[in-house]
Amino acid sequence: MALTRIQKLSLVGLALSIYAVYVENAKQADPDYVALCDLSAYIPWISCSKVFASKYGHILSYIGVVEKGSQLDQPNALLGCVYYFAAFLSDILRFVPYRRQLMFAGALFTSALAFYLGYLLIFVLGDFCIVCASTYVVNFLTLHAAWLKLPGKKKAKTG
Repeated sequence: MALTRIQKLSLVGLALSIYAVYVENAKQADPDYVALCDLSAYIPWISCSKVFASKYGHILSYIGVVEKGSQLDQPNALLGCVYYFAAFLSDILRFVPYRRQLMFAGALFTSALAFYLGYLLIFVLGDFCIVCASTYVVNFLTLHAAWLKLPGKKKAKTG
């Protein structure tokens, strides 16, 4: 069985999120750790670990949904792992009612969150994170793929 577009995008998003979790943990364990995505030695405004370590890197505590430092205060990258895993399963678990609508709602939410985090990244932190920007692109492409899978959408004719 071939992977669907959403599943392929989910695997990319999952890989990016796992790498982000790794970088965040490595940086916490060793403050001198330099990630591959930290290009600040060459371009001062490109640093993923700086972004991951910011207060915006734990969005649930930042917006007040959970208490800072609680067990539920997980990094955005770990939340991304959960989302991308669920998105991957959305085309497998065919018995779930309204799974396509749920996938679209999840993709819409994560795309809106990506837009907000992108704004914070550029205009508040004044930084650029290659890993973050890549996940934003994955989220927007997943939104498009989920929209195309909604009932009543017709595929565009090719050729």
